Amino acid sequence: MATTTEARELELVGKVEMRIALAKDDKLEAILKPYLPPLLLKLASEHQSVRNKVVFVEFG
Repeated sequence: MATTTEARELELVGKVEMRIALAKDDKLEAILKPYLPPLLLKLASEHQSVRNKVVFVEFG
């Protein structure tokens, strides 16, 4: 069964969300440096559900 683009994007955003949530305070900057720019790029996704999830990660 093929995975849709939307499902892949949601999975990736979810993984980044988990990494950020589990990061210790002293490691947060190191986690954000590689993951925040690609996460922000997902705000331009063609899928509303992906954009909503990114906003939740950023401001939730």
